[in-house]
Amino acid sequence: MKRILLSILFLLLVYSGQGVAEEELTALRKAAARGDAQAQNALGLRYAMGTGLPQHSEEAVKWFRKAAKQGNAESQYNLGLIYARGQGVPENFQEAVRWSRKSAERGHAKGQALLGALYEQGMALPKNLAEAARWYRRSANQGNDMGQLKLGLLYEQGQGVPQDFVQAHMWLSLAAAQGNHEAMNRVEGVAKRLDVAQLAQAQEMASDWQSDQEKASTSKRQPPTVSGAVAPTPMASALSTARLPAISAAPVLATPVPATTVAAAPAPAVEAPAVSAWTVPAPVAEALAAPVLAAPASETPVLA
Repeated sequence: MKRILLSILFLLLVYSGQGVAEEELTALRKAAARGDAQAQNALGLRYAMGTGLPQHSEEAVKWFRKAAKQGNAESQYNLGLIYARGQGVPENFQEAVRWSRKSAERGHAKGQALLGALYEQGMALPKNLAEAARWYRRSANQGNDMGQLKLGLLYEQGQGVPQDFVQAHMWLSLAAAQGNHEAMNRVEGVAKRLDVAQLAQAQEMASDWQSDQEKASTSKRQPPTVSGAVAPTPMASALSTARLPAISAAPVLATPVPATTVAAAPAPAVEAPAVSAWTVPAPVAEALAAPVLAAPASETPVLA
């Protein structure tokens, strides 16, 4: 009897969850159809992943494009990455450059890393390692581990920047601290090139950078106090915190691509999972490693 009751309870939980998921998907579709760019990006991610919907690359591209044309930086990055990979659309590096640049110029860290990779590889634009380093640096300074890894490697090799093993160790160690496996492997080799004083300097620089980031993050979380401000009405409070239904989370791959002072793109109102890795075309595999499509800022998947 106990087993029967447990079975019934399990079925009720399963069907209840399905009902909630269907309601979320319906709400997401309606918001996307109304032209909500964040919802369009989230719907594109669902089609790209096959989360709650059949996987459909063409539909993913369609919704990413709609959001990208509205200036959504995450969708612009996603679209640029898809064109670089030729997933759901013919491989087109001109379009990859176009959309990644739009995303990068809006301050999207993964878009900046992707644009840096395209400059590093010379895909659909002249190869320019100095320009690659510039975009990697902007991405790295936002805390993106792919930007940190690539900038560290350029410092190690003296490409696009003067060779500097202290700087190389700093950036590689920051990327490694985020779980970037390539950075973990490379930082040990760089450490062997440093004497004790240089290693201590690199470690201190990395620590100072992390402290500065934490201070900046804390200050952003503290809203300014405005004297004489009018207390929000219940309706205003409800509108200010309104969000579309959250999308059920899917496994997040630690990979790609979230600047010196470039602000990160605003956090969107729709939560969506990161997209599982697709096959990266050989010409950009080395530069991109295995980037993941951009989920909203509430998630933390990165280009790795």
